[in-house]
Amino acid sequence: LPRYVERALDIFGVDSQEIGNGLLYLQPSQHMLDGLPGLVKGEEGFSATYSRAQALARDDVQRLSWEHPLLREMMGRILDGTMGNTALALLRHPAIPSGRLMAELVFRTHCPAPKSLHLNRFLPPTAVRVLLDESGANLTSKISFTGLGKNLQKVNKSLARDLIKSRHDQLRELLTQGEGEAERELPSIVEAAETRMRAQLDAELARLTALAEHNPAVRSEELEALKQERQALSNAIENTRLRLDSVRVIITVDPNA
Repeated sequence: LPRYVERALDIFGVDSQEIGNGLLYLQPSQHMLDGLPGLVKGEEGFSATYSRAQALARDDVQRLSWEHPLLREMMGRILDGTMGNTALALLRHPAIPSGRLMAELVFRTHCPAPKSLHLNRFLPPTAVRVLLDESGANLTSKISFTGLGKNLQKVNKSLARDLIKSRHDQLRELLTQGEGEAERELPSIVEAAETRMRAQLDAELARLTALAEHNPAVRSEELEALKQERQALSNAIENTRLRLDSVRVIITVDPNA
């Protein structure tokens, strides 16, 4: 739950700050999407906790759970497509029983680094795709994005809402599992970016250091600036996170229907 809340708050533009003793303070940012329960731009936010005991002991603290109005609203927007990044489709396949639920989640790397670092040289926006069926089986490596798309059929919005509503609890579980699956891919992405950055900047630093021994025109300030850039890039790469970019909910149907 905490990991999902962190991602959702980031997507919807809600600032979250740890204030100690297991408490969070949630407040609207300038970019927060309107209509979130308990949060209004320009006004104060509220204190929250994941602990039932703490919430019961203090009237000024709200407990964050799957049933909290804020979480239900954010989850609803993500699943019903009002965020603009959700789709529902029907899959007709003779080898798959009808009525099965699948969720295709696409996460993208997010790193709030200064533009001056040109981080994209080493860590371009990277997508991580996760495909799960209703049992939680990871089918990502078995069914490609393109291969899946060829067999999908669009659904009108009213039917999509009804279908998603009827499978809401299952989808919630798949979203949570999908985040965990995607997170396992992040270390290799970060490591590859760090390796690319080090290969280029270490080589440049070695070149300038060697040149400085014979050329007084190479100033020590240049070497120090390059070292600082390398450290700033390393810190930025290390702070890379994944953000949920899109959700495709898939329900299998009888191919002969």
